[in-house]
Amino acid sequence: MSFRNLPLKGIYRTATDSLVRDFYLPCLSQASQYDRAVGFFSSSMLIEAALGLSGLIKNHGRMRLLIGHPLSDDDWNAVKEGIALSSIQNQLATDLAEMLERAGSERTVHSFELLSWMVATGSIEIRYAFRKVGMYHEKIGILKDSDLNQIVFHGSANESANALLPTRNFESLAVYPSWKEDVFSEYGTPFVDGFEDLWNNKTPDVYSVAVPSKFYEDLLNFRKGKHSPPDLEYEAIWAEYAFLPPASGDDPRLPRTFFGQTYSLRPHQEAALSRWMANSYSGIFALATGSGKTVTALHAATRFANQGYPLVLVVAVPYQILAEQWIDVMGHFGMRPIKAFYSRDQWKPRLDQAISAFLAGASKFLSVVVVNDTLASEDFLRCLSLIPSEQLFFVGDECHHHSARSWLDRVPTGAKFRLGMSATPWNPGRDEHKAVLEQLYGPVVATYSLRDALQDGVLCQYSYHWIPCNFDDDEAEEYERISLRIATLVAQDPERSSPPVQTQIQSLFARRSRLIGALRDKTNQLKRISMEFNGTPHTLFYCGEGQHPLEIEGGNGERVVDNIIRHLASDGWKIGRITASETASERNRILSSFDDGIIDAIAAIRVLDEGFDIPSCRLAFILASSNSYRQYIQRRGRVLRRAPGKDAAIIYDFVAVPSLDLLRRNKTIWRKQIAVELTRMREFVVLSNNAESQQIQINDKMKSIDLGAIYYEEAPLSEEELYGN
Repeated sequence: MSFRNLPLKGIYRTATDSLVRDFYLPCLSQASQYDRAVGFFSSSMLIEAALGLSGLIKNHGRMRLLIGHPLSDDDWNAVKEGIALSSIQNQLATDLAEMLERAGSERTVHSFELLSWMVATGSIEIRYAFRKVGMYHEKIGILKDSDLNQIVFHGSANESANALLPTRNFESLAVYPSWKEDVFSEYGTPFVDGFEDLWNNKTPDVYSVAVPSKFYEDLLNFRKGKHSPPDLEYEAIWAEYAFLPPASGDDPRLPRTFFGQTYSLRPHQEAALSRWMANSYSGIFALATGSGKTVTALHAATRFANQGYPLVLVVAVPYQILAEQWIDVMGHFGMRPIKAFYSRDQWKPRLDQAISAFLAGASKFLSVVVVNDTLASEDFLRCLSLIPSEQLFFVGDECHHHSARSWLDRVPTGAKFRLGMSATPWNPGRDEHKAVLEQLYGPVVATYSLRDALQDGVLCQYSYHWIPCNFDDDEAEEYERISLRIATLVAQDPERSSPPVQTQIQSLFARRSRLIGALRDKTNQLKRISMEFNGTPHTLFYCGEGQHPLEIEGGNGERVVDNIIRHLASDGWKIGRITASETASERNRILSSFDDGIIDAIAAIRVLDEGFDIPSCRLAFILASSNSYRQYIQRRGRVLRRAPGKDAAIIYDFVAVPSLDLLRRNKTIWRKQIAVELTRMREFVVLSNNAESQQIQINDKMKSIDLGAIYYEEAPLSEEELYGN
């Protein structure tokens, strides 16, 4: 058994290689020792860490597995002192028990059986690695054969299906064999030495501990009563099909635990379900961001399925990354939905086959996650039409995306079970949107506000700080020019019946919004304030769209987000960007790095506004917000989701404020401009835990520019007042 006989490549990339078939299986078939360090603990990590182990088991080889786990500073100190270690170990053992309980697919069961066999034969040892700041997130592997040859590999592939299957993320591995001495000396040896130091607790600021005996017992009990090794030929067979998407199959059931806690619905979720059922299984949940709309919908579908009711669950979402988040949560409920959001050639044959099996009675439950673009396609609508309406459960997440009349013949209004979900189904005053959504889903049957969520502890408390930002002279002139032009066009078409005029008005609104989001003083103020938080992990920067309107015309074409990132990076921030330009896999990688503390911050443009789960965020700088009530509610919700070790969040809101001279020059225009900002500020201030001090500051500022009364208006300006300059 020698690695030297293998046709190894220096780099394996999922664009051209199967990491399973071309690397893991052949290398482990020759290995006698396997050391693996991975960045996080999850069921998919354990499943994929088992890939190739059949070869190691045949060789009577041994494995050492080092798993990263995040800690807060307080937890780190407690662990070092031996205070909290047992509780953390018990929690991880509980997580493992939940993973083993959910094992359903043939491949999942086989993977756990391999690990269980290694426990039974004493050929695997597992340790956790805790890091003082962030988490240990290295991804390395070290293989040894009986001739003492070594292979070190390192790269972007986590032990997860998304990483190791070529139909998912784009990943790569770099490989360093010991017989290429110069390469191994420079790149391989440091990883070998580093792993030994980590394993033996010789690495500063990283603390590794053995897993508790219960962890091994749970794995061992997975094959209780079986005395022969698992089918060691299974992996070779499975690898032949590694280029195919995994087969669908559902076994809906309520989880016993959910993210480390005993599973149960909160009172507001139970009340929402009761009202929805009382309204003939139709209606809209207007529940605050982070209050559990997804879980509530899946709970209902699971209960119906458990009663033996034949059901097809279709979940429609606006974005792929939101679709993937649904799929992750659905896994906790025993669901493995068909993904109708990649290539038609991938989802269409599988959906056709699954619907045929359902109609033939071969299955009683089928789940599908679809993005709106695919939902509107003829192919998908044709599939949807085959499902009996009395057996269709349709969920529209972020259902406000369906408020245009064009959705009336795309959303299946005949479905017996219809549920729309959005924290803000329609903005105030948009009666036409309300009418369409109620026709599609029914009325709002349950509400749960941010105030409710904060009072109940569903979301975390927050402090709010507003930062006044000034207009440069040319910016003020441009704002006035745009506003006067809008007023002229509105006067020409007061009934708003001319599409060309309305197109011009919308274009001017967009330009004015970009100007507000790109004010130069916002960058100046950000540089000043961000220095206080330099390098603070889990920070979000919400940036304006596009480029500064005046600087485009002057030949300076840098986007606002790029300008912000450049300034922050020069001050030492490790920062990533999430805009419409990044691919889904790039966004996933950035979000993972953000959660794990590899990067400090994310600069985002709008794309994080809806549905995305980033509960680790603790600090947000809002440099741009549109006039949309929904947008600033969504953005606040992103920051207030709960996470381990997170007790409160901090929000800095950069507010465009006119000078006293500008107000004297044209009070009508500038009074409306600050009224738009004040509408948002009032919404943020009233629920913050420092409301009193911020209200005093706002009042003082309004008085200083002769607008003291505006802050005390009983109601915000109407939409017509705000936008009808």
